[in-house]
Amino acid sequence: MPKQSIPVELGGTTKHLRYDFNALVALEDQLGIPISDIGNMMAGSVKLGDLRSLIWAGLIHEDKSLTPADVGEWLDFGQLNYIADQVRVAFESAFPEESEVKKK
Repeated sequence: MPKQSIPVELGGTTKHLRYDFNALVALEDQLGIPISDIGNMMAGSVKLGDLRSLIWAGLIHEDKSLTPADVGEWLDFGQLNYIADQVRVAFESAFPEESEVKKK
């Protein structure tokens, strides 16, 4: 089942955040921490560099050559709350509901 894509306005265009397996591995590699720690980090305050990495990983399915610096050029401080909310929704959609896990 494909992971849900969440639209986000960045750099004047609509992009789609999606955290599939490859995105999550890339994110672990980029941040140097396991995915469980990334989830915990998102529950609290997120550093700007970490937010940029989260966005980057969620967009690499659309453009494999995308870099975190590319993403940084699209970000605007006035959008950070909106973007962080979209990242959280997309990130949470990457993981099955507890009821789905019990069915399998």
